[in-house]
Amino acid sequence: MSNSIYAPNCFNGTSAASPTAAGVAALLLDSGVALPGIPLAAAVKHFVLDRPFATGGPPDGPDDKYGNGQVLLPSAPTAAPAMSPAAFHPLTPARLLDTRMSAPGTRPVQGIVDLAVLGAAGVPNTATAVAVNVTVTNTLSDGFVQAVPFLRSPYGASSTLNVPAAGSTRANFAIVPVGVDGKVSVYLPTGGDVIVDVLGYFAPATGAVGGGRFVAIDPVRALDTRGGLRPNHESVVVPPSTGVPQGATALVLNVTSTDSLVPGFLRAQPTGTEPGSSTVNYLPGMDASNTVIVPVGADGTVSVYANSPSHIVVDITGYITADTAAPATAGLFVPLPTARAYDSRLPPPGSPVPTAFVRTVQFTGTPAPLPQVPVGATAISINLTAADEIGAGYLTAFAPGGVFPATSSLNYVGNQAVANAALVKLSSGGALSIYANVQSNVVIDVNGYFTG
Repeated sequence: MSNSIYAPNCFNGTSAASPTAAGVAALLLDSGVALPGIPLAAAVKHFVLDRPFATGGPPDGPDDKYGNGQVLLPSAPTAAPAMSPAAFHPLTPARLLDTRMSAPGTRPVQGIVDLAVLGAAGVPNTATAVAVNVTVTNTLSDGFVQAVPFLRSPYGASSTLNVPAAGSTRANFAIVPVGVDGKVSVYLPTGGDVIVDVLGYFAPATGAVGGGRFVAIDPVRALDTRGGLRPNHESVVVPPSTGVPQGATALVLNVTSTDSLVPGFLRAQPTGTEPGSSTVNYLPGMDASNTVIVPVGADGTVSVYANSPSHIVVDITGYITADTAAPATAGLFVPLPTARAYDSRLPPPGSPVPTAFVRTVQFTGTPAPLPQVPVGATAISINLTAADEIGAGYLTAFAPGGVFPATSSLNYVGNQAVANAALVKLSSGGALSIYANVQSNVVIDVNGYFTG
């Protein structure tokens, strides 16, 4: 894009800036970078370089000379490459980003952070998606936070986690496809600080492979400490499950803190290790849960560490195969542009899931613009959100047609939006059931599927 000044009269100030800003917004909107409205305005402000008011001085924020700064748009994104099936490779959890430790530090409301993931913390340049834990803290507002592939999914079109109020700390697991230039973006309508820990990555697999495949199982409760004392500054080993064979290289867990006495965190970890990361952040008396893919330790087990008194509940939803497993093509991950697949607030049917009721949603073979999950997919990677709840309760996601699981996928306190990621098994017909034990609206975003 180019511009010029009409001479000899001067053309500057708001009169010149307005059409430039409108043109920038039009280019971003046409490229599918952001939804109209506030997300688009956030994207326009994101792609500027702060210029100092005084010549040679440091950047000083918006001013009367340069406004928000100099527009520096990236190249227009090309068509997304076709995503091939990929195997999962677990990593020792490592911190990719902590804005509390770096300039410019705390991000403003509607801020955006772009993060290069390829080549960082053991993620190779061949990776097509990363498994991360996203935490926000010191938030400036209520709202939501969104992690998406850079320039591949619109800002504002989905959510990764929800924030109830300013000053909150919230975390959620996410599988994020790698975007343009090997980056992912974190959109922060809430503002605040953001922390990103990488748990592993997906890299293309050719043909049948032994290791790195996700095998979804009917959810099973493996650990519940509520029959005894609350763990405190200790690790609790997760007992083995009959649904997981010996030799699995990692477990897919839903980890819940309940009946906590003081603020703290839980950390799922290979038994015998102490990585510098967290899985669940909790407050007194408020249940909190999160999904995690955790490698098994040297003894073949995983543990959950509590840094303050809290009961721990662990459900197993699947496992990652080891290289010694029989080669197969099922269970490989195919990333999709993050998109909304279901929202009970919108017609049809436009109604919440009633108390003690099951609602079944079709995910395979649905028409565009819904996420394109093909017939035959065995499982999906979703972000599950409860909203407008009438009281404290939980949601359970499971494949219809099987045994109703005695587990939960997400816990809520009532009239407060809460999100939790999940890797969940689909029925043979490509459907997923959602049970609400207390009435709630349900929102589901999809970021990929697992092959059959």
